Amino acid sequence: MVAIADISIFGFQFKGIICDVYHKGNEYRIATYNGGKILKCTKNKIIIYNKKFRLDVGISGPVGFDLNAPVGGNMIKVIKGFPSGRDNFKFFQDNNLVFDMHSSKTSFEFVEF
Repeated sequence: MVAIADISIFGFQFKGIICDVYHKGNEYRIATYNGGKILKCTKNKIIIYNKKFRLDVGISGPVGFDLNAPVGGNMIKVIKGFPSGRDNFKFFQDNNLVFDMHSSKTSFEFVEF
């Protein structure tokens, strides 16, 4: 699970991330609160990392479809939804590859501000 969002708190704004990877009984976390950073975030590629871990996601799904979302009580915001594609996930711990896998059981939502 990966979530990247614009966060507004105490008058400050920043891009926040939280990522939880569960692999072979181990849980790994990359988040703003533990030094997580965004190297790349586009419709086709996400790369996030912290001091210990890095996750590279290659998104190859089909063209997205429109999902309506609320703004001020009206459903006027458009979010792009992407159903399962054949996406690639590479996860590194201390610069060592933990896994490199493909999955067709993924979905993404991409919101442009």
